Amino acid sequence: MSSYYFFLTKNNSLIYHRIMKPATAPPQQKTQGFTLVELLIVIAVLGVLATIVLLAVNPAGQLARARDAGRKTALKSIANALEAYVAVNGSYPSTNMNWSWESGIYEGPNGWIPNLAPGDIKRLPSDPRKGTPGSKQPNCATGSYGYGYRSDGKDYKIYAHCTPENYSKDDRKFIDPWRDADATYGGDGRCGDPVAEGENGGVGDGMPWSWAIWSSDTSKCW
Repeated sequence: MSSYYFFLTKNNSLIYHRIMKPATAPPQQKTQGFTLVELLIVIAVLGVLATIVLLAVNPAGQLARARDAGRKTALKSIANALEAYVAVNGSYPSTNMNWSWESGIYEGPNGWIPNLAPGDIKRLPSDPRKGTPGSKQPNCATGSYGYGYRSDGKDYKIYAHCTPENYSKDDRKFIDPWRDADATYGGDGRCGDPVAEGENGGVGDGMPWSWAIWSSDTSKCW
């Protein structure tokens, strides 16, 4: 709606102005927030989604697989270093056929592989969960775990005993045939093809005890 008013100028001319009334603003609607019940429902849904994501990602399983990958890499690195050592010295570092365990000394003549580090390998490895057996074998002794080495100078065997946390078909080449899924703690007296999980009714949940690398068919059965 508009209004008009008139007035005279100095020369008596009649002019008028139109006064516009502002349009009425539309009523504003009130915004309504979440109710307590709705918030609780949203929180519950987010919690379920977070649980699903954690189960799918499985961070503990990822870490275990990473540690296992590190163990296999360590065994291969030691094997390569031993071949470099024998190429120069004509024999492997000898332990007089005794098992030398990961002992806290990682280089020099008193290292758990004598004189291998720091010459042919920077440092002898230590298991990432030192002090806690990782194997699913329930009979693994808490005092006998980690890396071990045995050699007469001519042959050798290295193993990761009672530490592997997972097994798959891809791990078969690493399974210690003397300490496989149908073995007892000290070995089973058989050294054929390694028995993996679920084969031939292996003891202790059918899990191999150890991963290993050896230099010959003789040391394979140590």
